[in-house]
Amino acid sequence: MPVRVFMAANSQFEEIEEVKKLLSLHSMVEVDDVHEADLVLAVGDDRCMLDAVQALGEKDVPILGVN
Repeated sequence: MPVRVFMAANSQFEEIEEVKKLLSLHSMVEVDDVHEADLVLAVGDDRCMLDAVQALGEKDVPILGVN
């Protein structure tokens, strides 16, 4: 079963499409709802990471931040 990944990305991050391609190569699929995710990938600045944490609320999902 593929890992469901929610991407919280800064719109100024130009390599986002490349990141999406890499996810698909590793049996990961992008989901649109943060509450369906097995992993949250926060790509961008600190604000992006904080927004991802706030969106998750009390849901216990790992967050990987990439600055």
